Amino acid sequence: MDGSRIKQIGNITIGCISPEARDLLDTVMEQWEEHYKDLKANNPNHEPSYYGFAYWLIRWSGLVQPVGRKEKP
Repeated sequence: MDGSRIKQIGNITIGCISPEARDLLDTVMEQWEEHYKDLKANNPNHEPSYYGFAYWLIRWSGLVQPVGRKEKP
């Protein structure tokens, strides 16, 4: 996203994200927490994996759109 950048200060690397990227990250995490609660309520013995999170984010959340693809109205 525009405005996001990495800064190197000595031996320390700091990632700085734009306000828009931060808002998107907050939205993703809020919606994942809701989805996670539903998953645990329906199957309490299942613990979603990192793969499960990534799959949900890219395939089902609707928050990530492929580059060059317009969002459906």
